[in-house]
Amino acid sequence: MGRGMRKAARVLIATLLFFTGAHAVAQETSPQEAWKASIAEGEEAYAGRRLATLKIDDAIYLKKGERAYLTCAAHCAWRLSPPAVPSPSVAFDGKTGMWSWNGTTVDLVGLKGGVAYSATIDVIGGIAQVAPGEEGLRVAVYNQDNPRAKQFTGFRYYPYNPDFVITAAFEALAVPKAEDFQTSRGWWKRFYLVGHALFSHEGKRVRLPLYGFSEDPAEVKEVSAFFIDDTTGKETYQTGRYIDMPLALADGPKTVTLDFNYAYNPACARSAHFNCPVATARLPFSVAAGELIPAEGEGAGH
Repeated sequence: MGRGMRKAARVLIATLLFFTGAHAVAQETSPQEAWKASIAEGEEAYAGRRLATLKIDDAIYLKKGERAYLTCAAHCAWRLSPPAVPSPSVAFDGKTGMWSWNGTTVDLVGLKGGVAYSATIDVIGGIAQVAPGEEGLRVAVYNQDNPRAKQFTGFRYYPYNPDFVITAAFEALAVPKAEDFQTSRGWWKRFYLVGHALFSHEGKRVRLPLYGFSEDPAEVKEVSAFFIDDTTGKETYQTGRYIDMPLALADGPKTVTLDFNYAYNPACARSAHFNCPVATARLPFSVAAGELIPAEGEGAGH
């Protein structure tokens, strides 16, 4: 989820720049201003929107043939066993996620905005990886009264540093290679190694693995790196940070730009309701750029 929201922020900024640039050349947005706007958009996605990350009361991952039941009291939660009283449920048959309540049945998969259970409770479902090569259904329940969203104080970042905007050579693999990462839930999640970013920083040569979300090169339009460095567990999140970058693999790119100012924590840093890969690629220097450890009291406990 953190990845998608940060990506959406960058797309929004690019769109705004496109439509305003022709009319306000003299007011071009600087890289630092664009970076600040991206952070603000990410904060809105975490706590301000109706379907904000920190408004999730609970989420469950269903495999084919499983059904989950929703119960709500002080907060909402999913359970696999039927409760004593009639309750809404979601069943996954391998393709559809059927929400059933009060005689109404709706497929949550692909349903934008999900369903409203009440004036303050929404349920969203979508296909998600539950094991390497196995798709399941992730169903989340959002609560507008969730105190975590109200307590959110914003992201903490290092000051913007242009020295951490790096143009690297891109070395593509002949064929994307499946690699499985352990996740915050103790599961395994599959990504596809598509190549490496080759660069030097502070006199040290780096070969950073870059991953896509498909084994089909034509479908890879963006890549991600999951990394740790000398700040990890001290100033930055203990299981590493992520960085995303546009890269159309089928176009045969020769370079890729890594802007570590946009390095971010996985959603699991603040919420236990996600399934985030644990970073393994170590950079041989301190990346004093990007997001810091969440403020005290805002962590998810992972």
